[in-house]
Amino acid sequence: MGDGGDVLGQPDFSAAVLEVVQDGLAVLDGTGRARYLNPSARRLLGIPDGADLLLWRYAPELFLPLQNLQLARHQVFEARIAYPERRLLRVTCLPLSQQFLWALVLHDATEEERRREEAVEDGTGAVLRVLLGSLAHELGNPLNTIRIQLQLLRRKWEPRRGSGRDVASLAICEGEVDRMHSLLTHFLDALRPAKPTWQDVDLARLVRHTVAVRSGELERVRLKLDLPAEPVCILGDGELLHRALSHLLRNALEALESGGTIAIRLRCDATAALLEVEDSGVGIPESAIPHLFQPQYSTKEQGNGLGLIAVQQTIRAHRGTVAIRALEAGGTCVILRLPLKNPRFPALGHFRPCALCDGSVPAEAPHFPSADGSIVGDGEAADPRSA
Repeated sequence: MGDGGDVLGQPDFSAAVLEVVQDGLAVLDGTGRARYLNPSARRLLGIPDGADLLLWRYAPELFLPLQNLQLARHQVFEARIAYPERRLLRVTCLPLSQQFLWALVLHDATEEERRREEAVEDGTGAVLRVLLGSLAHELGNPLNTIRIQLQLLRRKWEPRRGSGRDVASLAICEGEVDRMHSLLTHFLDALRPAKPTWQDVDLARLVRHTVAVRSGELERVRLKLDLPAEPVCILGDGELLHRALSHLLRNALEALESGGTIAIRLRCDATAALLEVEDSGVGIPESAIPHLFQPQYSTKEQGNGLGLIAVQQTIRAHRGTVAIRALEAGGTCVILRLPLKNPRFPALGHFRPCALCDGSVPAEAPHFPSADGSIVGDGEAADPRSA
């Protein structure tokens, strides 16, 4: 049998497949206009045949993740859209070989989220989670005892200058205990359904607190903080969000084996706060991007993928989304989008970018990189349903 290249290369074959696949496919140019939309993309975004194909008019929720496409090799993110109906979309974006063209694969994850929420509420699933959680806790207790005993042995041996082999063996044991403890922590975080205790949370203050808690680990890297002086208020659970941010900082530190830079930025638009954690590490292979939120999938040799799933569950419980971007210069950027406590909803198709959430910047259309590298817009926005 052949490799199928003679069939896959036929234009009729490619067109037929794209017309019937359930996932949406959109090809955007540098102005944000769709050069191609398959029927599934039109259905998901509510774009009728023959209508104006300026994507952000129909799906304004996609604008912020897409406005920096010129910086990305490949990225995956989630977006909650409200038109033509409320959906959770998982979007995979990659640049095409032609300059200033991007392909968006739109997967409707609404049903997956509904089934997951039903499973959380199911009685049998709840009993199983309790049993697994109890088992994890029971395993954690002896691990803590082993860790304490190893620390006592180290204190006893260090003054006596024990043999190099003994000290090396002790270090291996400590490392394995720490790895098992981290695995159990990630497992419990992924196992427990995140149920926020709603309260006012200042994200800027939370970031400073989390950085202070992990200051010892962050000493070996350059840390860049870009936080507004004013509070950025959301309704949420400070402890759950602190834990999620700690997971992201741990991942960033593990990506910087020999030093580097971690940048944390906080900004907001009219309706949501965007918290970015970026590292200058080795980055993520493009082939791994679509699989990052799958259990037991990890780009790290001894990783398990549970930490990122726990972060996703926490942010989803806050009605937010997580995006992951592979950077052109190397490294990774994770973007958490969380609804503001007091959003200012713009008219459909309008955006009001605002670094400090004060609503003082005039509404303007989104801008995308043009073919010559300049920034272009498309004038005043309109109701897409009147197009």
